[in-house]
Amino acid sequence: MQFARLSNFLSTLLKNSKQFKPTYTCNYLTKSILLNTKLLLYYNIINGYTIQQQLFPRIRSRYIIKIHLKYIKESLCFRDLRIFSKISRPCLMTLKDIKKLTKKSVYPNYIFVFSTSSGLLTASECLQQRKAGILLYRVSI
Repeated sequence: MQFARLSNFLSTLLKNSKQFKPTYTCNYLTKSILLNTKLLLYYNIINGYTIQQQLFPRIRSRYIIKIHLKYIKESLCFRDLRIFSKISRPCLMTLKDIKKLTKKSVYPNYIFVFSTSSGLLTASECLQQRKAGILLYRVSI
């Protein structure tokens, strides 16, 4: 269930960013959504986020999150956000596969995000900690 919400969150974020909306509001807040938002903020892909308490909680979350998208000269800060893993089709990757992704000549200016036993890690962090995992999505800067 959490994985479905994360996939839905990322695809809706991409759709809103192409419509030049300055903020995106997600009506449910899960731990994975918050961790991914913090990761996007750390890599300077979004401007920031705010968390507010809902007056009338609908699903199970009592909080909503508003993400402030980053635009530079009326164009989005990130060019592409591609989701690789879904519930029915997780994209498992070994350390050898991750090493191929990190070569600068193959995929320049991409950030690959993995779900590992240590939490969310980027491709370079996976190689440092020697952890393989599920490729969630990539963001091009």
